[in-house]
Amino acid sequence: MFSAKGRPRSAYELHRRRRMPEHASTSDYNIQTIIARGWSRSKFLTYDGEFLGSWWARDQSITFSARAALHKAVDRDNALVAKFFDDRNAFEEHVLALLSLLGLDCLYYGNITELKDGPDILALSNQGHLYVIECTTGDISSRGKLRRLYERTNAIRAALANSAYRPSEVLAVMVTSSPKSDTLHCWDELANYKIAIVCREEIATLLAQIEAPPTADRLFAAAVAAIPATQIPQPPTASNLP
Repeated sequence: MFSAKGRPRSAYELHRRRRMPEHASTSDYNIQTIIARGWSRSKFLTYDGEFLGSWWARDQSITFSARAALHKAVDRDNALVAKFFDDRNAFEEHVLALLSLLGLDCLYYGNITELKDGPDILALSNQGHLYVIECTTGDISSRGKLRRLYERTNAIRAALANSAYRPSEVLAVMVTSSPKSDTLHCWDELANYKIAIVCREEIATLLAQIEAPPTADRLFAAAVAAIPATQIPQPPTASNLP
């Protein structure tokens, strides 16, 4: 039995949270199970006729995602997740696989020399969100990377403005293997160009969602939220205290 966040939840724990009579035992509780799909169950807990809570439980051996199931046939040892950051030269390909497993339709241009002026990846959601993606294992601001990503995104947006396949949204995304702390010096530039930044921490979070990917709208909302604020919050010091 698991709560919405995956934390084990027992009848005794709920008994303590609701401050039920101390003489009550777990045998006094009633758990009703409703089968929603072959891989999931909805659990409802009551005590003496009073509703206490509900949660979902699922068979961990079954995935929610057809793409994840196909991937498991090739990656039985979960190597993509376990070794995602190990090979710097394969980082773009790893990001491409992750985006596909999250349900996005992707076009990869990273190693096509004839298209060196294009982004590394274009990724499209089933709701028409288009992500223009640049991947890097180094400094995200070196050699004008952010400026080039900004210009490429604008060019793609303009090229699709009158297309029958015009996306609902176009968003520039910089994906880096570096931790967030290594990107703070670029946040003002990212904010000015409205570029979302996906760092090592966010990648780890996305890798954990491969078998139950977020909806396209939730993924886009998270990407928009990854655009840094214009001003980086500073810790209070004697000079900036009111």
